[in-house]
Amino acid sequence: MTTKTLETLIKNAFEALPVGVVVSNATGDVVWANRHAETLIGVPGSADLIGHRLDNLLAEVTERVLLNEEDQDGVTRQLLCLRDGQRVELRHSAMVCGGAVTLALKTQWTQDADKYRLLAKYSSDVTLAVQEGRIVHASVSTKRVLGWEPAELVGRQVAELCHVDDLPAVMQALQELKGNPELDYRVRARMKSGEFLWLEARAVIADEIGRGVIVINARGIAARKKLEDELAAATKRLAELAVTDPLTGIANRRKFDETLNVECRRAKRHSKPLSLLLLDVDKFKNLNDTFGHQVGDEVLKHLAQTVASYGKRGADLAARFGGEEFVLLLPETCLDAAKQLAQDLCAAVRQMPVPAGVGSISVSIGVASTAGHEDELAGDELVRRADASMYAAKRAGRNQVCVQ
Repeated sequence: MTTKTLETLIKNAFEALPVGVVVSNATGDVVWANRHAETLIGVPGSADLIGHRLDNLLAEVTERVLLNEEDQDGVTRQLLCLRDGQRVELRHSAMVCGGAVTLALKTQWTQDADKYRLLAKYSSDVTLAVQEGRIVHASVSTKRVLGWEPAELVGRQVAELCHVDDLPAVMQALQELKGNPELDYRVRARMKSGEFLWLEARAVIADEIGRGVIVINARGIAARKKLEDELAAATKRLAELAVTDPLTGIANRRKFDETLNVECRRAKRHSKPLSLLLLDVDKFKNLNDTFGHQVGDEVLKHLAQTVASYGKRGADLAARFGGEEFVLLLPETCLDAAKQLAQDLCAAVRQMPVPAGVGSISVSIGVASTAGHEDELAGDELVRRADASMYAAKRAGRNQVCVQ
């Protein structure tokens, strides 16, 4: 068999294949192509392929590249979306003997393209295919949900669509995806208008589409996120109300009891001092009987703000203990410092503005403190000491500070 006869047999075999075959030289110019190449690649005649660069011919008929990857044998696999809506898979062999062979195959995806396109059209979910961080496919719903045309997203880094504050969490989620079949996360996506929309997304690895391809399905949750934020704010507000005195606006007895127990344990653990001021308005019943409860309430509001102004550090806590009694909890404050602060507070109350006609009011303050090294320091014991000191101040003539 002569070389020419063998060449003819090989060409006839390639012509009989149900796939397109293109042979190119070292510079990428087409030197031969079978008859299926023209129908699959969309070039009017195989003779028109000869002498032209394959990549230039493909660029003329391709709308976008959906996939581009190389395997360990050097074969490059591309999935192209042609301008006529067809999808063609190309497999470019490695360079051998100064030339390369490209196979062009119709894909099953092409056969079902119209069905899948309709499904995507009517889906409310955004679907992105991402490879090496770059978007290689975007569903038509991106226009309806985010305002972007699919073609505007293809080729962009997926990170460009994420809110900068959400980006670290999204990148971490995609990293964790390597060890999980799928992963759910939330992200604020950048709309074409520049605004951001909350999306709930599910990412899955889709190696059957292409090596390293991640498919992300996401849907807008703006309405649900708004409800969740409102619920969270309402829950937080309820939690605040549960520990706030409704009349004076400062902490209530419940908040004080909780904080006192925490600070007692902290004082013992770190051997730090802890002091407590307990004060009571002098002759408050007479004030109520004379001027009425509304005036009495105004006095308590002013007093609460005055007491709170002396709890200047973050850990200090001013609270309404009950009725006309208030407390000021002072972590890491020794007895001498607490006594001086109590005397300053007692003087400030006498200068405190009060409703017209009341004149001035005074308070009796009891001070108790612990050095923090007592074996069984309990909060109620510190309160008992402060309460005893406060009643001692009452017995001594009121309007003064007493320490026991």
